[in-house]
Amino acid sequence: MYIGGPEANNKSVNIERSRKGISVFISYAREDAEAAKRLQDDLKSAGLNPWLNKERLLPAQNWREEISKTIIEKSRYFIPLFSSTSIRKIDVVQREIKQGLDVFEKYPPGMTFIIPVRLGDWKFLTVS
Repeated sequence: MYIGGPEANNKSVNIERSRKGISVFISYAREDAEAAKRLQDDLKSAGLNPWLNKERLLPAQNWREEISKTIIEKSRYFIPLFSSTSIRKIDVVQREIKQGLDVFEKYPPGMTFIIPVRLGDWKFLTVS
């Protein structure tokens, strides 16, 4: 290996190329849209292909079907954003998380699919 030589440059180019097509689904509550957008921008800067519903869904498109298809068929990673708001909601976010967990069940042991992100400083609810 030559540090700084042509081999090192080619290796970094290959890594960048391999990242470019990696699709990452971001699941978030509407109230956390700003944080989701920041994450999307950061993932794009890292050379990944983040999927955010506000950016990808078209008017009159069957959004439930498109979101399911993206989670199940197109995403290499699934990032659910957990906040004090999202954990209290009963809606689309919970459905997306369930779909992400269903996909994860099919992955071999040791392979990462779900990357949870906690927004803010709060504690998970516990049942006594």
